[in-house]
Amino acid sequence: EVASKLWCELFIYQFKKVVVFVLLNNSFVYFTKGGNEGVDSAAQVHLDFFLSPVKFLPKAEEDCVGGVLFDVMELDGDFSSGRKAVRTGKTIEMAADLVITSIGRVGTSIDSSIPFNTRLNHIEHQEGRVVGVDDVYCSGWVKTGPVGTIATTLADAQRTALVIASDLKKKMEGSDSAQSIEEKKRSREEMLKKIRGKALSFDQWKVIEAEERKEGKKVGKVAEKITDIDMMLEVARG
Repeated sequence: EVASKLWCELFIYQFKKVVVFVLLNNSFVYFTKGGNEGVDSAAQVHLDFFLSPVKFLPKAEEDCVGGVLFDVMELDGDFSSGRKAVRTGKTIEMAADLVITSIGRVGTSIDSSIPFNTRLNHIEHQEGRVVGVDDVYCSGWVKTGPVGTIATTLADAQRTALVIASDLKKKMEGSDSAQSIEEKKRSREEMLKKIRGKALSFDQWKVIEAEERKEGKKVGKVAEKITDIDMMLEVARG
């Protein structure tokens, strides 16, 4: 029953993701076809996927950008384990006289007992199960690295939840001895002691969200993102 409910929610999140792309497409058509008065109807917007930027290319004899070199990517893996973009070995160059970068993310290890891949910026795991550590799971960018949209991250959390539900069911039906269960409990408690001072509760996250919305109103935005981690923690902990 739990698994069925989670699969239904996963479908809803994937459906919402499709809706987002449809809305984006409709917005581009509206603006590029002259639907918005005063907008140049000759303007065009193209979304190119499966490209990973490698470096900026200079414009000849000028001190400015002239293009971008991209690695060509493709999807690898299946839905159950989470598909990932991998390099094909091909590259392409794209001319550009303006480049707008988005906020990036570099993950960091929070505990030496949790294996962390510094090259890919995520925890080593198998379908959300942290490798080498019993009963510890991960989801989101700490699991996949900085990829996808909010909808993608929500769907990934649902996949990890399915794995947790499956493992719990197996444990309830299993034959672990009372001693083994007690040992695992002590191990989890020791790990929690190490990370408790670094972890934030949902209520603390709401405090951060409220502060970002308050600051956003001052500049005419929905929210002004706090990008400094120390400042974020200071806000959350009062």
